[in-house]
Amino acid sequence: MQINIHQNQCKREPTHHIPTLLLSILTLCLIILSSCGNNSGNTSSNTSTTIPAPAIDLTTKNQGDTQLLAFQQWITLIQQYNGNTTIYQQQYNVDQQALKSAKTEAAYKSALAKLNAQVDAIKIPAMITEIKSLQNQLQQGTIRTIRLAMSMDQTASVVGFNRRSTRLKL
Repeated sequence: MQINIHQNQCKREPTHHIPTLLLSILTLCLIILSSCGNNSGNTSSNTSTTIPAPAIDLTTKNQGDTQLLAFQQWITLIQQYNGNTTIYQQQYNVDQQALKSAKTEAAYKSALAKLNAQVDAIKIPAMITEIKSLQNQLQQGTIRTIRLAMSMDQTASVVGFNRRSTRLKL
């Protein structure tokens, strides 16, 4: 009989240790988690983790990029028609640098306002350059056409063909 009692005690012992073991593991986890989450002994005045908002609004920055692209396209148009772009290219470089170095929204908007004015100012000179070039091309084409017509008249007169008398004689 004593053997049966001793066997029953052995069976109960492992179940008695499981709650103690779980409680120990839970306590250990709580200690580890509390030490990770709370640094009350190591606090300093610069523990702010907020990310500062960008100094320049993304929409405003996109407007600047778009206007720089537009300004460069107007400069390219003037170059295409053999116009002088030196001043405009210098303005573009200054504007690009001003936008790039602006640290605040107000500074960026000020540089953007100058860029907008310069884009507006380049439009008419660019169109005038284009018109003059196209007009020259048209005049050159007209002159070539007239020369070609005169050459054809001279050739026709040598051959005996007169454009005005085109009736066939039978």
